Amino acid sequence: MKRFIIKKIDIYTSSLEFLTGFSIDEPTVNKCYNWPFINIAGWVVGKNRLITEVEVTLETLYLPLQTTSVGVPRPDVAKFLSNIPESKNSGFFSRFSVVGLPPRFEILVNAIDVDREVIPMATIQVEAEGEAGNDSQEVSRYLQPILLSALARSGTTWLMRLLISHPAIVGYPRYPYELHVAGYAWHACRVLAAPSGLTGLSHPDLFWFDLQRISSNPFFSPHLDDLTDWFKDEYIKQILSCHQFAVESFCRHLSLKILNEMCFFAEKQVVPYYS
Repeated sequence: MKRFIIKKIDIYTSSLEFLTGFSIDEPTVNKCYNWPFINIAGWVVGKNRLITEVEVTLETLYLPLQTTSVGVPRPDVAKFLSNIPESKNSGFFSRFSVVGLPPRFEILVNAIDVDREVIPMATIQVEAEGEAGNDSQEVSRYLQPILLSALARSGTTWLMRLLISHPAIVGYPRYPYELHVAGYAWHACRVLAAPSGLTGLSHPDLFWFDLQRISSNPFFSPHLDDLTDWFKDEYIKQILSCHQFAVESFCRHLSLKILNEMCFFAEKQVVPYYS
């Protein structure tokens, strides 16, 4: 079982210029989380503006992982900030998915005020140990990926042509060999396997209204604890398996090779923050 260990937490005390106070109650240093979730919890109270949301982002390319509303009752905070009404419901709690993240990464925890200003609160360093995913028998059913990542104009087009000429490797056969089917499938898995922050399209009353975009499942929420076990196990396995099968099916559609000889598919990799 793959686990993620919290190695270090840096608190931005300079943010108290804009915040009356805040705390990251979870995670704590050396706390371990089983794949695929890490919890983020605490409280935050603004100084001059109301804090409405807390955002968790991957430091690499500032990639948003989760956004959750501030509004969890915190009577303990209200007790020592009794002169500030919003302290009563200043708590936040969410989970973010580590599906697709590298073995070592940093996340930023930011407060977002009513004017959409971002106020950093903490940086958290995370490190993985062990393995995740389906068992080896399940994985072996599928073609294994060869993901080519390099700088532009460095010979990747020629290398892709050489790779897909091998009888055991399949790839998109048309120049410049840049059909990112696996990349799209992996991105879809990242979105669908993430817990909902109940904001934007992931709100259970709003996901119907946009036929151009899809959000994480509104009912895959830390506020529905009775459903969490199924979502984090069977639901995620089905998402990963479905998209993995779709990629393999597409590769078999492309191939004129003998199916029994095919072991790999090759694709250019253009998304640097995926593992």
